[in-house]
Amino acid sequence: MTISDCVRMALQKGSRTQVEMADDWGFTTPQALGVKFNRGSWSANDLANVAEYTGGVLTIKYPDGQEILVYPESKPKLRGKNAKAEE
Repeated sequence: MTISDCVRMALQKGSRTQVEMADDWGFTTPQALGVKFNRGSWSANDLANVAEYTGGVLTIKYPDGQEILVYPESKPKLRGKNAKAEE
């Protein structure tokens, strides 16, 4: 499973679509976000933002049960139809 597959699963779990994400995150077209999915070019900050955007949290989990929560360093400025719902 690729990182992009995990992002797709997170979007599905959060009842979001790639089109909504592209619009909300200010991508010029859904295809521009599609390039990110195709290349798998996700930073840790991107993944933390995806988790937050879909109602989850990004964690690093160790065998002893200890977890480190990863928070976004910077958030995308939401611009789309869902922007007001997120503020």
